[in-house]
Amino acid sequence: EQTPKAPESKTLPPKAKLPMRVLGTTGLHVSIFGLGGASAKTPLSNGPHEEAVEIVERALALGVNYFDTANSYGNGRSESAMGEVAKKHRKEMVIASKTGQRTYDGAMRALEARLKRLQTDHLDVWFMHHVSLPDRDTNVAFAENGAIKALQKAKAEKTVRFGGISGHHRTDVLNDWLQRHPFDVLLTVVNAVDRHHDDSFINKLLPVAREKK
Repeated sequence: EQTPKAPESKTLPPKAKLPMRVLGTTGLHVSIFGLGGASAKTPLSNGPHEEAVEIVERALALGVNYFDTANSYGNGRSESAMGEVAKKHRKEMVIASKTGQRTYDGAMRALEARLKRLQTDHLDVWFMHHVSLPDRDTNVAFAENGAIKALQKAKAEKTVRFGGISGHHRTDVLNDWLQRHPFDVLLTVVNAVDRHHDDSFINKLLPVAREKK
């Protein structure tokens, strides 16, 4: 009789490693491949919770330590999956989440909800999400009762370790934010044809980001 083959393991040994880079001015060492929660075609944001948790656990076993999410990714599904893993492996994870809120009160309420869903007492990085328009974003966020005040308070209270901005449009607006506040991280977009675009992120935004480290 032949001995039955053992079932293949779903995860690799936890000793798996990926190359690391320092993230912005945070001093945090993060894997060059991170797990994002935004994809509408995976369980992370659109599917069974159990499968989403398996994906996060698998990524962690493969050496990923940077996990990026937001409430808008599957209406909180990816946050819930990452939170399920974080309650057991928080020290192994660098967790980033985001807010589209631009007022102080709105941002603070959003942060409280993020911490609860991610089952943690702090975020490693909190992004002001999708910075795009001066009137809607800049003027409100930098007002006396704006989201930047919420970021400063959260960092002081250590519910947020580092602050960042994310944006996919308008290099002029993103550059303005980088000049206004000492953000620790910039999350933005670069692709193969970027240099052929009138508003090239490589040419117009990355030099400012490098200057700010």
